[in-house]
Amino acid sequence: MGIESYELVPDSHEGDTSVEDGASTAACPVPGFPIRIRADGSLRAWDESICREVLEQDTYRLRELKAQGAKLQYCLDVGGHIGVSTALMKTLWPDTCVVVVEPDTENFHLLCQNTAIWPDVVCVDGAVSGSHGGHVAYRSFAVVLDSGNSGIGQVCSTGGEGTIPVPAWTVEELLIRYDFPRIDLLKLDCEGSEGRILEETRRAGILDRSHWIRGEWHGLDQREAVVKALSPTHIVETTQNGNIGLFFAVRRVSTGRASPVARD
Repeated sequence: MGIESYELVPDSHEGDTSVEDGASTAACPVPGFPIRIRADGSLRAWDESICREVLEQDTYRLRELKAQGAKLQYCLDVGGHIGVSTALMKTLWPDTCVVVVEPDTENFHLLCQNTAIWPDVVCVDGAVSGSHGGHVAYRSFAVVLDSGNSGIGQVCSTGGEGTIPVPAWTVEELLIRYDFPRIDLLKLDCEGSEGRILEETRRAGILDRSHWIRGEWHGLDQREAVVKALSPTHIVETTQNGNIGLFFAVRRVSTGRASPVARD
């Protein structure tokens, strides 16, 4: 099935992008970034936590890439939340083009507001999938952890109570749709879909054109799936904190060594 057969939804910054009627927002807890977060409710702590992890602690090691002289022109942000990672990408590489995908409606509205200052950031209302099919089932909910309120959403293998259908694309389809010749940086935070997404991307031959990959894995089975999908083309490092963790990958060259850093 070709990409032309999939239903395309309005993206970029079109349409109503208010968080909620009457909803209030607050400034990013990390100074220097044009990010608004939810001012109240159970998800404020979650927004603040992500801002601090990505912008202060540099979870995805983007400042490390910048310090190495990396040049990023084409970036894909899968699971963009409210635009925190995208904001850091644009701060470090002002000329980079970013396609950012987010399936949660409330997150997406705030994502559009937070990235509206950058015309070369395209916000896509939907999900990235590990298979062709046009739509996936998505469940959005909040869970309470010992550390406080934490928001989470998840793409489900089947529909059911509490799920809604959302448009979905593979990474390959997004590259075709937005005319990306390659991916300089692929970031994934997709709550358990990362292994399936990367395996589909490997089968499509896209990993050969993807330089740096950063993301979170959710569950030991997903860590195994991520490493298996990436190892033929990338040198992979993982970290672990209980049943979740991070992964960092850089594309190999034909000698099996890490590919050199792209420079200006």
